[in-house]
Amino acid sequence: MTHEKAVTTRLPSRVLKEIEFFARADSTDRSEQIRRLIESGLRQRKIEHALRRYRDRSASIPWIAEFLGVTVWEVMEILAERGVEAQYSAKDFDRDLKKLGF
Repeated sequence: MTHEKAVTTRLPSRVLKEIEFFARADSTDRSEQIRRLIESGLRQRKIEHALRRYRDRSASIPWIAEFLGVTVWEVMEILAERGVEAQYSAKDFDRDLKKLGF
C-alpha cells in the first residue's frame, strides 16, 4: 500500500506545456507525468549527492549502494558512466581477497 499525499505547486507556463506534451506523447495524464519527472529528478539528485560524498571520501561504495537501493556492481557502473575513478587500491583488493580466503 502506498501512502500518497497531494501537493500543490506553481509552475511556469513553459514547464507546464512541456509536461503536457510528454503526457500526451506517453498517453498519460499530467499528474502521472509530474510524478515520473519528480521520481526521475529525485533519483538523479540522489546519485549526485552520493557521488559528491564519494569524491569527498565521506561515503563508501556499499553505502552508496544502500542509499540508492542498487547493488555494488550497479554503483560501479554508475561511477564508470560518470568518469569517476574508483577509490579501490591494490591494498584494498588484497585485503578483500584475504577476507574471502584466497
